[in-house]
Amino acid sequence: DLILVQPLRRRLEGLAPSVRVGWMPGQGEETIEALRQGRCHFAIDIESMELLAADIRVLKLYDDKLATVARAGHPLSEQEVDAESFAGSDHIAVSALPTIELLDRELAAQRLMCTVAAQVPSVLAGLLLTLSSDALLTLPASLALILEKQFALARVKLPIEDISFPVRLLWHSSHDRDECHNWVRDEIAALARETRRAA
Repeated sequence: DLILVQPLRRRLEGLAPSVRVGWMPGQGEETIEALRQGRCHFAIDIESMELLAADIRVLKLYDDKLATVARAGHPLSEQEVDAESFAGSDHIAVSALPTIELLDRELAAQRLMCTVAAQVPSVLAGLLLTLSSDALLTLPASLALILEKQFALARVKLPIEDISFPVRLLWHSSHDRDECHNWVRDEIAALARETRRAA
């Protein structure tokens, strides 16, 4: 929401004030069905989910990676952390993000998995819990960078190789010839390019 939706909303207020921008969480098949049924026009995918459906279009916006943050002064932010200590620390899982799943895939090679202390519905809930506890919050790095600056969070160095993933824009093929839809899609792609250059 903070990375693309809010900037897109501000951008379109001047360019196309009649266009309304909203956001709703979703994952996997739930997202695909929402596109098919017209409950949403676009979806931002960071799950790298396999798309076998011929009616779903895909545009890669940019590559991102995972970053883990903690409250200021957290002990793990001031030292090198091994994989066992990292996995054994309390982690916050955000329902709308697959970050814990992505971490667990890499940790599985060492027969480890994250200790999930709390499952929360949103990044905001995860942020508030992070600020008031020793729990770790793993996010897309582009989002973590924004929150670090605004809330003085500390970065915890991941004890594994960088986990990269594509951020993709999805839409249903029924909109392929819709000029308004195409224009908004181009604006999202342009905004994504500008956001990455500014990062």
